[in-house]
Amino acid sequence: MPKYPVDASSSSFSLPDPPGRSPRQLGPDPVVHGRARELALLLDVLDSSGVAVLCGPPGTGKTTLALRLAHSVADRFPDGQLRADLSVLGLDDVLAGFIRALTHPDVRLWADLHAQLREVLGTRRVLFLLDNAGAEHDLSLFRNVIATSRERLGGLVLGPMSTEDSLTLLRAHLGSRVDSEPDAARGFVEACGGLPLALVVAARFALLRTTAKLATLVEEIPAERGKVYGAFEWAYRQLSPADARVFRLLGDGFEREFSIDALNALAGGDVRPTRNRLLSLHLLENAPGDRITMHSLLREYARTLEPREPEALDRLLDHYVSVADTETENAVAAVLVADDRRRLALAGRLVEEMSVEVQTAAVEAARSLADRSAEALALAHLGHAWFERGHLEEAEGCHAEALAICREPSALTGMGNLCLAIGDAESATRLFTEVLAVRVASRNAQGEARTLLSLGQATGKIHHYEQARDICERIGDVVRLGRAYNGMGNLHQKEGSYEEAIRCYSLALESCMDGSFLLNMGLAYEALNSPEALGCYDRAAEYAFRMRDKELLADAARSLHAAGFVEQALRRMRQAESLYLTAVDESP
Repeated sequence: MPKYPVDASSSSFSLPDPPGRSPRQLGPDPVVHGRARELALLLDVLDSSGVAVLCGPPGTGKTTLALRLAHSVADRFPDGQLRADLSVLGLDDVLAGFIRALTHPDVRLWADLHAQLREVLGTRRVLFLLDNAGAEHDLSLFRNVIATSRERLGGLVLGPMSTEDSLTLLRAHLGSRVDSEPDAARGFVEACGGLPLALVVAARFALLRTTAKLATLVEEIPAERGKVYGAFEWAYRQLSPADARVFRLLGDGFEREFSIDALNALAGGDVRPTRNRLLSLHLLENAPGDRITMHSLLREYARTLEPREPEALDRLLDHYVSVADTETENAVAAVLVADDRRRLALAGRLVEEMSVEVQTAAVEAARSLADRSAEALALAHLGHAWFERGHLEEAEGCHAEALAICREPSALTGMGNLCLAIGDAESATRLFTEVLAVRVASRNAQGEARTLLSLGQATGKIHHYEQARDICERIGDVVRLGRAYNGMGNLHQKEGSYEEAIRCYSLALESCMDGSFLLNMGLAYEALNSPEALGCYDRAAEYAFRMRDKELLADAARSLHAAGFVEQALRRMRQAESLYLTAVDESP
């Protein structure tokens, strides 16, 4: 039953013309630094539909932005601007307050408050600002309304601020200190994850230390987190015990984006309904490919909550060991938090990534476990990673250490690659032949195919590539099948058999896409004075640009230029330059 005085004959009751009350409840107009794009979008939506909704996780500045929007359009609503927080008051209380504000404090309230508000509004131009709206609230009732929500109600999802907007906000609080220490200021932004609330807390903290360098203060920001976490507590309190448990467990995660399978592994069961509820409260966010992401500050907050479940991280790490070949980025991240046994297992699945960091961790783990065989293998893998980076001296050192432990085939292969790099094909052939005998004896077909490819390169004899081709066709290794055909094509091209070379390159590309195959095919067409060369070079360049392979793109541009396609070469060289500049900008 309504708890307000109710007119018993409200169904036939009609209000007199409303008195000239035009309440102004918005309060001070806040200063918003950045978010210009978001404000413009919200204004367009409000103009077109009359309902502008801002959703997002706690601490993103929803209320401040909504209030700024309301003030920017306040003059369009001369009959009043009303404001309420639906997390503090129930909807009936809010409606009653609005009706009283628009009429007089002692107005008799109807049983149907929705109908009474509509009657009161009539043709009056009134703006409503509602904080913390929920799915159960019918916003269309208010005609012209700006609403915020921590639930996923549609509308504009307000995420972290961009780096530039974050710096603008920081500069408004700290002035010239931001520009005098630009790197440290960016450190502030990164430490706060782009959350306006966290940035303001950090800035106020910095204002207390007027003579301290920002670079020093960045390290102390985590100590101020408690003031930010308070904004997250409301959402956490809305969760059921089962959902709250999963939220806490997410504090043990380390991924930038993750799958529902990873979340299920972390929780030890199917938690898809929980995933959906956490998404609805913006405690999780959607990522491309039906994946999930979580803001770093929310992770930190989740990590502070009790009780913890240490075995949850073990389940998650085991998951990434099993899917390392498809979840490469997260598997690499897992190496940094894994125990020694799982670290070795992960590194073994990540050899193709050629990561010095991953294989260094594997070497340390093997030594910690006193596993000499695993140490030799990890050293060999580390040597290959150094070789890939062009650090031949470091590569040789690792392979030598591995071979001092045992005749590890991977280290022998690495030494063979080093010999090839310095032009010693004879030594390389001897080493690869030793490896091939081991691979054949152990019935390692994939290893045998890899070694035959190396022998083909070292000896220049086509039968090695043909043997590798046959094995790859049998075991379904399409990547190395492509390399076998490419090697055969290179030998045919060297002999001047350009048509046969083109046939081999075509078969290589049927197996797998590789920009270097296209470049080689272009060279063969160019030797035949065929216009097909341009298409091959340009396809190679486009593939390289799409894959962000700056070296391959530069090679394609040089090939275009050498072939006389100057205009295309300049365009591709500019693209390569942009990739090189981006790599510099993204470097630590």
